[in-house]
Parts: sequence; C-alpha cells; structure tokens
Amino acid sequence: MTKNRLSIGSLLIALVLFFAVNIFSNAALNQWRIDLTENKLYTLADGTRNILTDLQEPITLRFFLSREVATNVPAIASYAQRVEDLLREYERQAHGRINLKVIDPEPFSEEEDLAQRYGLRSIPVNDSGDPLYFGLVGTNSVDDTEAVPFFSPDREKLLEYDLTRLIHQLTQTEPPVVGLVSPLPLKASLRMGQRGRRSWLIVDQIEQLFVVENIDSDESRIPDSVDILMVVHPGELSDGMMYAMDQFVLSGGRALVFVDPYMEAEARGRGATQSRSDLTPLLATWGVELVDDEVAADMRFAERVRYRQEQRVVIGEFPVWLNVQPSYFNGDDVVTANLGNVFLATAGVLEKREDAQTDFTPLIQSSSQADRIDASLVIGAASPTAIIEAYEPGSRRLTLAARISGPADTAFPAGPPEPREPSSDANAESRDETSSFTRNPRHVEAAQDINVIVVADVDMLHERFWAQRQNLLGNQIVVPSASNADFVINALENLTGGNDLISVRSRGQFSRPFIKTAEIRQSAELKYRQKEQELLDRLEQTEQALLELEQGKRNEQDQLMLSEEQQQEIMQFRDEKIRIRKELRKVQHQLRKDIDALEGWLKFINIGLLPLLIVTGATTVRVQRARRHKR
Repeated sequence: MTKNRLSIGSLLIALVLFFAVNIFSNAALNQWRIDLTENKLYTLADGTRNILTDLQEPITLRFFLSREVATNVPAIASYAQRVEDLLREYERQAHGRINLKVIDPEPFSEEEDLAQRYGLRSIPVNDSGDPLYFGLVGTNSVDDTEAVPFFSPDREKLLEYDLTRLIHQLTQTEPPVVGLVSPLPLKASLRMGQRGRRSWLIVDQIEQLFVVENIDSDESRIPDSVDILMVVHPGELSDGMMYAMDQFVLSGGRALVFVDPYMEAEARGRGATQSRSDLTPLLATWGVELVDDEVAADMRFAERVRYRQEQRVVIGEFPVWLNVQPSYFNGDDVVTANLGNVFLATAGVLEKREDAQTDFTPLIQSSSQADRIDASLVIGAASPTAIIEAYEPGSRRLTLAARISGPADTAFPAGPPEPREPSSDANAESRDETSSFTRNPRHVEAAQDINVIVVADVDMLHERFWAQRQNLLGNQIVVPSASNADFVINALENLTGGNDLISVRSRGQFSRPFIKTAEIRQSAELKYRQKEQELLDRLEQTEQALLELEQGKRNEQDQLMLSEEQQQEIMQFRDEKIRIRKELRKVQHQLRKDIDALEGWLKFINIGLLPLLIVTGATTVRVQRARRHKR
C-alpha cells in the first residue's frame, strides 16, 4: 500500500509540476526568441527594429485573412501563418505603438464590408468561387491609410520590406519631394518657357506618389524641402549646382542619377554634340565612373527592329537596344528583386574606380557575352549591320545600373567655387551663390554613409522605350511593355526611406526547396539522359523500318504479299523494339532510383528513427539496471 501511495503521490506531483512549469514559462519566458532558420526569417533587420523603436505615434494594423478558405490551400495557409507570425513580431518590437488586429472577413459579413471599404481585393480559390482575403491595412492617428491589397507569394522574399515600408509611409505626414535636375523637359513648367508641352510619362507616374519640383541647372542651391535628388542627363551644370549636389549627398541626402554616353532622344532634337551626359567630378568621389564613349551591346538581349539595307527593309537584332530579363537583376536588392524586364537603349557601362572607398553593388547587368561598342557607331542613323560586325562576345557581365554606398569625400576639397558676379535680373537674389554656400555647414566628408543609385542610360525614361498611350472610351490609358517605371518608383521609394529602410534587403524564402533531391536528379539526368536519347533514336528508327516493311507490296485485295525473308526481318525488328523498350524502361528507372533511395532514408529518419532511439535508450537503461540489481 505504501508503494502504491508513493507512486500515486509521485504522479500527482509530476502533474502539478508539469502545469506549473508551463504556466511559469508562458508568463516569464514569453519574450524569449530563438530563430534557428537558415536565413533568419523571423529575425527582424536592424533597420526595421530602428523604425519600430522610433515610432512616435500609435499605428493600427488590420490583417485580413479568410482562415477557412486559406486552410484548403496548403501553400497559402503556410505563407499566411508566416505573415501573421512576422506581424506579431512587429507588434512585440514596437513596445505598444503597434496594435495588431487579425480579422476573418467571412462572406456577407461586416468584416468583408470593411475589407472592401479599405480597397482589399479577394481572389476565388476553388470551384465554388469562395473569396480569399489575404491583405493588410495600416492606419495612423490621423487616419492616413496604407495597404497591401494581397500578399502574393511571388513577393515572399520582399515581405519584411513591404511591411516596414508600409509602417514607414504611415509615419510621413507629407509625400516626399523629388528635386528634378535636368536640361530635358521632363516636367513641363511655365517658368521654364514650356507652355503647351506635356510632361514625360515617367514624371506623371512619379507624381502619383511624390511631389516633383524642377531645379534649374544653373542654380546654386537645393531647396530645403527636397528629400531626394533625381538627376537626369546632366550636362552643362553650373559649378554652384555641382557643389550643391555634392553637399546634399554628403549631408545625408539621397540621389538617383541617370547618365548616358549617347542619348538617342536628345540627339534627334539637339544634335549629337549635346547627346552625351556625365557627372564625372561627383561620380569620381563616389567611386564610380561611366566608361568614356562606349555603349553596351549584347546579342543575348538584342531587340528585333526593322531597318533598311540595300534598298530593302529587313528585320534583325539591334544589339545596343537591350531588353534585359529579370534573371540578370540583383535579386537581393529590393529595387530590382521583383521586377519584370527593363528596356535600355544605347546604355553606357559603369565600373568601380580603383581608388573607391564606397561599395559598388550592381543592380542591372548584361549577360556574360556582352561587348563594349564605340559610341560613334550608334550616332545618327545607326546601322545594325555595322554594329553586329563590330560586335565581339565578351567573357564578363557589364554593369548598367548600380547602387553606391559607404563613406565618401567632397569633390571640392579646396572649398566652394567662386561665386558669379551678381545678376541684374529679377531672380538675382534667389540665385546668390555666396549666401547659399554659407547657409549650411560645409561637409568635407560624408556625415553618414552615402546612398546613390546610378543608371547608365537616360533613354529608358522616355516612354517610347517602355510604354504606349492608348485612348479607351475617351480616357487615356498607359500600357507598359517593360518595367522601367517600376524600377524608377522602386528606387525613389527605397532612397527616400533613409538608411533604415534601405538596409532592409530581400530575405530568404519560407518555403524551402529540396536542394539535395534536385542535385541528385540533375546528376542522374546527366548520367542517363544521353543513353536514354540514344535508345529513343534507335526505337524511332526501328519503328520506321518496321512501318516501311509492313507497307510493302499489296495485292488487289489489299492483302500483304511478303516473302519469308521479309516476315523474318519484321519479327527481328519487333524483337529489337521490345528489347529497346525494356532497356529504356531500365534507364528511366535509374533516373528515379537515387531519389527513391533518398526518400526512403528521409521517411526512416522522420518516422522510425526517433522511436528506435527511444526504444534503444530504454532497453539500455533497463539492461544497466538489471546488471546493477544482480550485483
């Protein structure tokens, strides 16, 4: 009886301890986190944590998820769980300044009406057409709203960036201001004498998210309201503007720069002497250079065009018009990680300078077969034939767009340039260079790491190369043929976010492919695919020969008239066909053999190994106790 009471008491104590430990751990250890995933999927980037820590006002996040519908789609269900887990981590890191609400918008419910009011879209996922809502809406204290209409698994690598950008945008009371420095009429302005002209389509796209302000190339200061500089086709910039741009970047400002060794659109309007742009003094201090008088050519991405050759019109490749595909973008940078194709025309080549202090990160590159063509070949009425004849495939990729980041020094170590003589016009006071130079402290080196994106092509901004305007029922719509505008918008959004948002790069995927299985499959295919193809060729030849024999001479009643030799030959071909098919099945089985073996081991490890270890451990303990008892 005493032993039974002791056993029952021990079980009760163990049960009490079990619940006590769980309650204690839930209360005391709920802040502990261990992220054992390879790519640290559940560990927020430093930039994200900084943005959450610096929140000055509460933000409400409403996560809409149709749980019942998502449960029937395993891929969506697992991704939805990751999104929710990440949102709860955001809530925890914000220390009370983020209020997360998880809402299940069932059909015909008030929650569904709320989702539609916020502009979320649903998609049908089954034959019944049940709507799946899977989006996020964020609001701040003044009811500004930002939303992710639908969490597409295609943007899984950019999940943290999308969430952090949404929160960052809710902290901005005014849209960012883009200061546009360009001699081109990108943004039509009455002050610049452009009455009756319309802005370039790319500026119309930018103005949907930003405020764009023109800055004259001969100005000597950048307005304090400007958040980011967009410099397009810089040519005859005044020393004052060059110095102002230098100081803007060194003081922490961001810049998106488009330079070009030969701009086709400009060459048509103003002559070839005006078609080249450069920013050499500043690019040099930033650690990058535009290769002089050369353009990138690449037959891998060459656009097919019509051109006249010897009094006739032909269609052929034009290797200096590049329709670059996404596989040649930087997949780890949020600017290019999820873009479609980008079209560039007579683009230049960017290279890192040997004396550079900065980091040079390519964003868009050519294929490894690209060549650098003398710009003189494309001036005027360029001949595709002459360019192709001069083209020689290279052995390395050429950089067409790059991000420059890190420490940098001023391009004016001797101090600001000498001011001009005061002008007598009405705007003289606003253009006084001396006052602008002394308005802010001079920076000899960057106050923080600079962040600049440089693109070696200006033509990519012209709508001719990436979009068409169409008229639909009296309304003008834009039909893009390339992701040029998306690239520009992504770059501006990323740069206006400051260092914290810029540091949130593309992350790994939650869904993990079976890499080992893929390697085994590739190895098996290399080993057996050639043999399989040989057998298939022999089988085809045998069947063809057999068909020819059986379609031999026929008599008037359409009956076969075959000799004994022909009949024997047919039997031999049939036997050969059966033997080849048997050998082919054996080869195809070998393609699966190693994979099946790996699957067997995985099943054993996941199903049988743990129970086997427990049984082995229990048996070992039992044997040791029995031995001690005998002793």
